[in-house]
Amino acid sequence: MTDYTTNFNLEKYTTGDAANLNDQYNASMDIIDTNLYKVNTNASNALNTANQAITQIQTTNDNLAALGVTDETTATTLKNKIDKTASNLAVTTEKANNAESNLNALGITDTVTAETTKTRWDTGAEQAEINKNSISALNIKTNQNARIITQAIGYNDNIVVIGDSWVDGYYSRAKHLADSPANAIYDILKPTTKQTLGTSAGGFYATGDDGTFLDRWNAVTDKQHVNRVIIIGGQNDANVMLNNKVSLASIDNSINTLLNTIHTEAPNAIIDIFPMCLAIGESMNRQNAKWTVAPDYRQQVYNLFATKRDIPNVVIHDGAYRAGVWASRAADGGDDNDGAHLSKDGYNAVGHAMGSCILHGTTFFPTQSGFPNDSQINGTWNNISIFETNGILSIQYNAKTNGPQKNGDRIFKIAKQFSVGASIFYKDYSDKYFVSIDHNTLALQGVNNIVAGDIIAGGIRLLAGF
Repeated sequence: MTDYTTNFNLEKYTTGDAANLNDQYNASMDIIDTNLYKVNTNASNALNTANQAITQIQTTNDNLAALGVTDETTATTLKNKIDKTASNLAVTTEKANNAESNLNALGITDTVTAETTKTRWDTGAEQAEINKNSISALNIKTNQNARIITQAIGYNDNIVVIGDSWVDGYYSRAKHLADSPANAIYDILKPTTKQTLGTSAGGFYATGDDGTFLDRWNAVTDKQHVNRVIIIGGQNDANVMLNNKVSLASIDNSINTLLNTIHTEAPNAIIDIFPMCLAIGESMNRQNAKWTVAPDYRQQVYNLFATKRDIPNVVIHDGAYRAGVWASRAADGGDDNDGAHLSKDGYNAVGHAMGSCILHGTTFFPTQSGFPNDSQINGTWNNISIFETNGILSIQYNAKTNGPQKNGDRIFKIAKQFSVGASIFYKDYSDKYFVSIDHNTLALQGVNNIVAGDIIAGGIRLLAGF
């Protein structure tokens, strides 16, 4: 045989070939068997692979179904979500890396440093809030002071002065409006429009011949254009506390009502209050024959005004309680000699002092100095200094005696404007005596063998007029 099949190379019989079943046939069968075995094996392997693929496909389908993928649309939607998630993850990773870098830059490397840093931040935040509040309060005060300064240097075009009999210029048992301290104030501040409204015996609560201070404010014209309101008074309110048993709370409410009303009706106005203007020789805690208001009431009313100090646009001129005493420097002595009112020159002196306080942004009268008199010290004076500034009276002295001194001898008398209230006793620089201050007199007390050559020297600072 010389002919073979194309694929497996099996021998084929040709014409004339003799049959040979043992060799040719058997050989061909072996070839067929071998190849069939290969085919069967490959088919079996293919079946197993197919089955595995089917299982995998089913698992994949189950997983896709669990992910909500049932078709191409849902598959596309899932892919978009995955892509977006991947993108977000990349951004988040970058931010995390940046955050880690930032934390490292802040010194935060673990929980301990983080907690420490947080504590510092919390403390800083609390302090920042405190500082914020302080700055806010400071801004309010700064704005207030700026307005006060602005008003003082030229924006006093429309001024209203309200007060008791002092504003009426009361002396010699009659009103003298031409001599009102308001006119002296106008001389200093030079307003183009001015309104003077007094009410003798009146006050914040006390009703005078023209009502209360609120009644006088209600009589003001063109309120919205008022730049400054000056209020002088308070001693009549102390009087009604004594005589009419009016409570301090009632007086306080009257003060608040007046201030709120002015602020509402004249929102741009500065309100200057000169409280408790005492007459010549008066103190905050001394009772005398001419002025019968118990000292306790005067001081209570005066102390009310300290609570108004932080109200916007309100200026409390604390030193006003010394106005009458300060007026004793006037040419005619400043006193009407009735225990309550000033003279013509006294009102003029006080008015100019008040105007100067407003103009220069101060709450006390200018520093004043004086000289002693009527000394009973027999000796040589080396030093004497007496002055009052911002409500504080300072007295210093030094003398060398030429001979003995006795108990009660006057060291000296101080001028009327420096008079104090209740008696004061203090030790000097020597164990041989102590010193008393009573109204306007310094005297030796408890004298024990003062002889020639001894030094009488000392000094004291105290609240003037108390």
